[in-house]
Amino acid sequence: MAQNEMVENNNAHIGEYEMKKNILHRYGLTKLCPSTVYKWMRQLGFTYEPKRTGYYVDGHEKPATVAYRKDFVQQYLMEEVQIYRWIQITEEEAERLEEAGEIKPDTGYCYDHPVTSLPMREYHVDTCD
Repeated sequence: MAQNEMVENNNAHIGEYEMKKNILHRYGLTKLCPSTVYKWMRQLGFTYEPKRTGYYVDGHEKPATVAYRKDFVQQYLMEEVQIYRWIQITEEEAERLEEAGEIKPDTGYCYDHPVTSLPMREYHVDTCD
């Protein structure tokens, strides 16, 4: 270990010691013992209790839960095509709508269409009319 590292480590230790000393002095203490820590913890609302064993029952694989989940997913997937959340339009169309004041300028997520490579913009339905 280099001389500078030893000095830094020693200074850090002294700084930590002084900090602890100041905290003890602030509360009128000369040392910190387990009974003091216990009293402070009680003041903060903590309690000492022996460890209790227990178990958690997770019902996500119960037959009724599995059946409900299958019905729910099937129903959701049938209705999902009617749930419009995002609107994808070409960059050209987005610029036209910006000029017409229909959408705010420079908003939306810009990307290139994976098949046609056309520049596109995507908007959430809540951000525009």
